Amino acid sequence: MKPWWVGVVLLLPGLAGMAVGQDMPLSQFVQDGETWKTAQAASEKPTIPKPRITIPGLGSATTSVASPDGGTVFAGVATGRHIWALCANEKGELQNPAPYCPLRLKKGATALAVSAMVVDSAGRIYAATPENIQVFDPTGRLSGVLMLPKPGTPAALGWEGENRQTLVVWIHDQKFTRLMKATGLPKP
Repeated sequence: MKPWWVGVVLLLPGLAGMAVGQDMPLSQFVQDGETWKTAQAASEKPTIPKPRITIPGLGSATTSVASPDGGTVFAGVATGRHIWALCANEKGELQNPAPYCPLRLKKGATALAVSAMVVDSAGRIYAATPENIQVFDPTGRLSGVLMLPKPGTPAALGWEGENRQTLVVWIHDQKFTRLMKATGLPKP
């Protein structure tokens, strides 16, 4: 007769896979065979104003981006475990900060800096960190991770191109582009 815990141990790997499963695979927004390219055209790195958002217990946000409908603002911090969501009321005031997207941390790490963010037209959240770009579906679940084109802390993240299908990341003073299936929001 097998001990009772054998069934529990055998069941756990299946449950763990369900808990971290993703409903929106990378193939829905990443072009097959597409990689980062160094931008050939000289252009100036965008100046991104520091958001005026404070996350209780974590301090000032390092970056923020609004959802496509403008009803939610997502904020990243210098030493956190999550992307935070804040509701925007009718007056545009931000309220009710809450952890929303759990960041994927390296083994043994307790926090990760988020240096730049952008959303796409489907509401996915792209969070640039010194390790990678983490992509979350609109419900806050991790959909995938894009490796950075080179080591360094991303200074800016955005969308370019006629159809807004080119994801752009700035690392130091170098600009990199990647063609995506996803599309960015129209320019304001």
